[in-house]
Amino acid sequence: DEVPLLRPRRHPGGRHPGGGRRHLHPAQAPLSLQATISGTTASLNWLPGVSGLAKRYQVLRSTVNGGPYTAVATDLTTTSWQNTGLAAGGRYYYTVVAENELGESTASGRLIVSPLASTKLNGSVIGTGGSWANGPDVQTNVFDGNLNTFWDAPISDGAWVGMNLGSPKKITAIRYSPRNNADNWPVRTAGGTFQAADNPSFNNPVTLFVVPSIPARNVYTIASVADVPMYQYVRYLSPSGGHGNVSEVEFYGVSLPAAPPSLVVNPQGANAQLGWTGVSTAFRYRVKRSTVSGGPYAPLTEATSTSYQDQNIDPYTTFYYVVSAVNEAGEGPPSAQAIRHDAYTAWLIASGGTPEGSNSGFGETLPGSDLPNGVRYMIPGGMQAAADETTRQITGVVRNDPGVTVTLWRSADLTDWAEVPITESVDQTGVEPGFRRVGAVIEGPFEEGPALYRFKFTR
Repeated sequence: DEVPLLRPRRHPGGRHPGGGRRHLHPAQAPLSLQATISGTTASLNWLPGVSGLAKRYQVLRSTVNGGPYTAVATDLTTTSWQNTGLAAGGRYYYTVVAENELGESTASGRLIVSPLASTKLNGSVIGTGGSWANGPDVQTNVFDGNLNTFWDAPISDGAWVGMNLGSPKKITAIRYSPRNNADNWPVRTAGGTFQAADNPSFNNPVTLFVVPSIPARNVYTIASVADVPMYQYVRYLSPSGGHGNVSEVEFYGVSLPAAPPSLVVNPQGANAQLGWTGVSTAFRYRVKRSTVSGGPYAPLTEATSTSYQDQNIDPYTTFYYVVSAVNEAGEGPPSAQAIRHDAYTAWLIASGGTPEGSNSGFGETLPGSDLPNGVRYMIPGGMQAAADETTRQITGVVRNDPGVTVTLWRSADLTDWAEVPITESVDQTGVEPGFRRVGAVIEGPFEEGPALYRFKFTR
C-alpha cells in the first residue's frame, strides 16, 4: 500500500535554519519492519530507508488485512516504537512511513502482529543432523516443548533446524527461546534468522525474522513475521559461531480456509437472502453469482458476517451462488453451489414438481396426441374458456419464460390439431410473479360437435 504525499513542508525562501541552501530528496520507505511481542505489547523496530534523509516516522495500523490504516504514532524520531494494550488473540497489520521537509515516503513492507498466534504448526523435522560430540542435545529437542532441553549443533557456522509443514502455510508468528542452562548461551542466538522457502534445500529463502538482540532465557519471545506468501518449509538458521544453541522454536500460522458449509438461499421477491456457516480461520467471505450452473461466477461482495442479501435481481432469472472464505493465506475453495430459482421454478418446486424432470412438463405426451403435457407450465386451473353463440374466448396463465414458446391448438377428435393464433391479454390482474396471461378470441360460426383446446409449450 502506498501512502499519498503530504503537502511539502518548506522554510521561507527555501532556506534551512542555519543559513545556506541545500538540495533535498524525498524520504524513502523504511526497511526491515519487524516486531517482538511480550503479552499484549508489540515492540516494533525498523531501519531507515536507503537515502537516510528521514526526519521522523509515523506508524500506521489496521485490524483488516489490506487496510484502511490509521496512524497510531506520529513524529517519531527513533526507529522503534511499542504498541501496548493489544487484544489477546487479535491480529494487527502495521506499516511505517518516513517523513522529511518534502513530505511522506511510500509505506514500508506490511507486518502482521498476533499477540496470541494463530495455530501452532506441526511437521517433520529437517536440518543439520547430529549434535556436538554426538551428545543427546539433538535437533528434535527444538520442537519438544521443553525449555530445559536444547540443540547443540555439530558445527559452529551454518547450522539450521526446521520443519517440512507438509503443505504451504501462511506464517504469522514465531515463538523461540535460547539455550537456557547458563547465562552465557543466549548471546549465541542474537542475529539468528528465521526463514521460509518453497524447497527443502532453502534455495532463495525469504527472511521471516532476525533476532535483534540477546533474548531472555527460560521464557518464550514472540516474533511477528514479515508479510510473505505461503511456504511449506521453515527453519531457524543459527548465526555464525552460534552452534545452534536454541532451546525451543514454534511456528504459528494459517492455512487456506475451508469452504463455508451449508450455504442456503431464500428468495424474497426481487431479493435473495444468503446464509452460511462460518469458518473459524476466516476474517471475511467472498460472495459470487452466476446465471449458469457451475459458473463462471462473478464477485458480488466481500462480507464480514455469514449472511448477505442480493437485492433488486430479476425474478424471472435463476441465479447460482457460491461463497468462499478469505484469510491471510488467501481465498479458500468455494462452497457448494446454492440456487435462487426463478419465480416459476420456485412455484413448481413448491407444488411438488421437479425442474427439468419428467414431471416438469416436457417429455410427457397426452393420450392420443403428440403434444407435450404443459400442465406444469401453467398455474393450476389457469386455463379458462368462455363462449356464446358468436365467440369463444380461451385464456391461460402460463410461465413467463423467454426460452419457452406457447401456442394454442384446437381439435375435434384429439387426433388432428390446428393452431389458433394467440396474443397476450391486456388484463394481467391477479397474475402471480413469473407468469403472464395469454389467450385467443375465436369468432364463429362454429361447426357442430365438441371443440377441444390445449396449450403447447416448446423450447
